[in-house]
Amino acid sequence: MAFNKGWDNGRFRPFLAAGEGLCRTSHDVELQMTGDGLMGWMIGTHKGNAYLTTQRFVFGAKSGAGAVQAISMPFYCLQGVEVKQPIFGANYIQGYVCAEPTSEWKGRALFKMYFNSGGAIEFAMEFLRLIRTVPPNPPAYEYVIPVAVPIAKPAEPPTGRPAVHASAPPAEYSNNGGAAGYSAYYQPNDPHTMYVPAQSAQASAPSAPTHDDAPPSYDDAMKKDQ
Repeated sequence: MAFNKGWDNGRFRPFLAAGEGLCRTSHDVELQMTGDGLMGWMIGTHKGNAYLTTQRFVFGAKSGAGAVQAISMPFYCLQGVEVKQPIFGANYIQGYVCAEPTSEWKGRALFKMYFNSGGAIEFAMEFLRLIRTVPPNPPAYEYVIPVAVPIAKPAEPPTGRPAVHASAPPAEYSNNGGAAGYSAYYQPNDPHTMYVPAQSAQASAPSAPTHDDAPPSYDDAMKKDQ
């Protein structure tokens, strides 16, 4: 058993190792831990959710802010797991768990798990079924250590219209579309820059209106109105 390992406190769920799958989840669970080998902060009643994976039982503390955030029990560390059905009181699961070689505690601890919203029998049946699938002398469970992966900032989208240069294009620039008669050029790696020969730019530019003729006199304007 290990404390606060392989747990995603941000998403409130266990990190799953390669080949590990999530089988069952139960909410509103109380887990009681007792044992001489446990440290003081490990002992007591913890409230949260219970998870069964293909390789272990995981308990996630509801608050996530205390000393115990998660408790992981690989199936090969468990002994004597059974469901208790008292005449008076709610059903619960009981068992013993041994410390893992790399754990911060040593020995064996007793755990009891109560299901305040029901579902103890269904959880226990799945629990026992998974424990029976553990092979003899299984390898130690390897906890997933999350690694922060930097996220590249997306490039800013181009704004505005392409820049137009009234000059001959460089040699590496190609004709726009490759069709003869086109007078605009662009470079495939720089589609937002366009080159237009000076003559074409002048020809395509709209001509300004001219006012060479003198405006009509007042008398001529009145005659037209009549």
